[in-house]
Amino acid sequence: MELVIKRKNCFFEGISSMLRKKGDNVVYEEEKVYGGRLTGDVKTEFTRMLEDVDAKSHTLIITDPYFLSCNTPDIIDFFLSTIIGIAPKEICVLCPQKNICPSTLHFFTSILKDKGICLIQRNCSAFHDRFWIIKESGRGFILGTSLNGILGKRIFYVNAIDDADVSDIFAFLTSENLI
Repeated sequence: MELVIKRKNCFFEGISSMLRKKGDNVVYEEEKVYGGRLTGDVKTEFTRMLEDVDAKSHTLIITDPYFLSCNTPDIIDFFLSTIIGIAPKEICVLCPQKNICPSTLHFFTSILKDKGICLIQRNCSAFHDRFWIIKESGRGFILGTSLNGILGKRIFYVNAIDDADVSDIFAFLTSENLI
């Protein structure tokens, strides 16, 4: 039997950056953790993660109940500058209709349309976790907060999603006609 220990690369002060080895048959996994008083560049790392899952010219699916809520200008700027640089062909946001701020939806839709990126919103309240998955490659990551928690408001983590979990998420999304 293997023991899995996750090593965390922390980008905030006061959190240990590594767990200790607990035996002979140990597997180390790396996990990025961000938040608090930032000591790393979140935008650079977030962009790298989107590049790693091959978002360019593909469909990015985001499950986030608060993604289209009323966001502050710094959050909107962070998202748009990151996404426009990655250039997916479309973004499908799954969130509850009741959490959508019409002005945020309109603003995102117009700006992204001007850049050739289609924004699709689907009403879905089934997800609490924030998954960012590329439809075509089936690769993605889980973000431990909504966008409004990224810029130093909360401690959160980012971790790759394994293939079996992505398959389960796609099966659910397909069965509910969300993708």
